[in-house]
Amino acid sequence: MLLWMLDAPKAWRLLVFVPAVAGATGFIQAYNKFCVYFGLGHLFNFEDVGKTDSIEQKEFRTKDRARAWQLLSYALGAGLIITVTVYFLL
Repeated sequence: MLLWMLDAPKAWRLLVFVPAVAGATGFIQAYNKFCVYFGLGHLFNFEDVGKTDSIEQKEFRTKDRARAWQLLSYALGAGLIITVTVYFLL
């Protein structure tokens, strides 16, 4: 909205991609109850906040990594849709 009000060049509207992906990542993680950072870092937490443990089984690490990349791809897709919408509609 601010870019539109300031009549900024259309190329500046592409900057919307970064916060759109960040926001989409947060919503997607909350909806799926899965932390991308933990999935990529082979971590889990079921007890005290701030205390993490490592995942030892290779099978579970592989599944978590795949799920993390899947959720990141959803966030990138959502960010792309939002950016294209902002670019062409505003």
